[in-house]
Amino acid sequence: MKQRFSLIVLALTLVVATGCGSNNSGGPVTPEKLAQKIVDSNHKANTNNPLTNVQCYPQSDVKADGSGTYFCDEYFQSGGQSRAKVAVNPDGSWKNT
Repeated sequence: MKQRFSLIVLALTLVVATGCGSNNSGGPVTPEKLAQKIVDSNHKANTNNPLTNVQCYPQSDVKADGSGTYFCDEYFQSGGQSRAKVAVNPDGSWKNT
């Protein structure tokens, strides 16, 4: 019983130590990571015209942690494309502005 309890405590410690639930697990935001977050978000939304590719370009206000403004070119399955202005927070969360 004591050994089983120790294993449960160890498992919970590992979950907490790996940053479960963190928006920015895996280091600073990079243009590539932001682009992948945008594609993943689009695919989870189950749109009729999914993104096939995104390329993000940091602007002059982007800090070492990746927070700041990016322009992202979005390419859709239909062949269309658009450019989005995206604000990234220090915690890795983002939104179109």
